[in-house]
Amino acid sequence: MDSADDRAALVKDLVLVSMADDYENLEIIIPHVTKWANTRGLELSRDQVIETLRAVVCEGYAQCYLLSPWPPHATVVAFDPEKVDAFYFYLTPRGKQIVKNTEMLGVNE
Repeated sequence: MDSADDRAALVKDLVLVSMADDYENLEIIIPHVTKWANTRGLELSRDQVIETLRAVVCEGYAQCYLLSPWPPHATVVAFDPEKVDAFYFYLTPRGKQIVKNTEMLGVNE
């Protein structure tokens, strides 16, 4: 990576791609993002991934949800680092517009 800004942008892209297809929780997001980052020579901690999630939520690219088997099945909630393990994340329409092609990122499950 050329700079901290390039690294942060890449991590943001990887986090957004990790939740592009479905509601995803930390159990899914963290392993995918850290694996994809590792293939690029980057090591990320759980806290770094959570901080990036907070950033993409604050920037309006994703939202936090509590999911339930009963209506309403998905309820938007504010990001709370104390409750982050209970949340699911999904892209907003704005977030979907900026997600890069996963093939271009070299991301595969």
